[in-house]
Amino acid sequence: MEWPDLRVFTPGRLLPDTLQHIKQLILCHPKISQYVTFNLLLPLSHPPEDPILMFSITAVDKCNNLHLDARPLKQTEDNYDNSKIVYPVNALRNIAVKNLQTSHVFMIDIDMLPSKGLRHYLKTTNLLYHDEMQAFVIPAFEVKTESNIPDNKEQLLQKWEKEDARPFYYTVCWKCQKNTNYKRWRLLDSSTLLYKVDWVDPWEPFYIANRKFVHYDERFQQYGFNRISQLCDLHLKGADFFVLRDAFLIHIGFKDRNRFHSRKDEENDRNRILYRAFKKEKLETAVNGRIC
Repeated sequence: MEWPDLRVFTPGRLLPDTLQHIKQLILCHPKISQYVTFNLLLPLSHPPEDPILMFSITAVDKCNNLHLDARPLKQTEDNYDNSKIVYPVNALRNIAVKNLQTSHVFMIDIDMLPSKGLRHYLKTTNLLYHDEMQAFVIPAFEVKTESNIPDNKEQLLQKWEKEDARPFYYTVCWKCQKNTNYKRWRLLDSSTLLYKVDWVDPWEPFYIANRKFVHYDERFQQYGFNRISQLCDLHLKGADFFVLRDAFLIHIGFKDRNRFHSRKDEENDRNRILYRAFKKEKLETAVNGRIC
């Protein structure tokens, strides 16, 4: 498993502020300096207003008001809703994969929280090194509020029973997640460590896999089909998917179909057409007669 790697996409005019904030995080929180790496990506259409500013970041005055806890950082702007700058989501992911110093990658969104002890769990089970073509799915959930974040699977199941938690994208795109087979995951006993699931379109789980097989097509930008296309590619390369019994991801807040940015449907339709062409390309190199 890897330590966290953050990809930061910023227009040039915000670069000094971005670097200043990263410096504050590193100096005020030693564990960030020890465990987290940052990769910055700037659009050529919006270069730094003054490149010299990149090297003149001021010293950190106070750390009192800079707090970090289990919660993800809140976004101040919607990346996808910037009409002047196209958000290169897959390019950012590829930069992260390229710069990893580990054999495996766990690509999640910044607003997702892994279950406690996940890294230790994977090390003790030694699952990652049996077969490099195995991908390990981590079931994702939504919780109503921060107070509903579970510490373990038992707590998660209790919150699920009380409807304070539910499977990820349950009302937004259930077909994108249901193949994880949440009912089976819910009922697993201690004698079963994992179970195999065949990939079907448009399943897009969060998973851990060998980094050398993980590549995102950078033609997919903005919203829609950027992760599904990568899962399709991994499936066609011959990967098998296994859902882990005791691991999970948490997104704080129930996803709402009506709370996406204004051009989400337009971008989704454009990327859907691209995805159809993508699948035709990839089928030419599929192994074992797999289809996507």
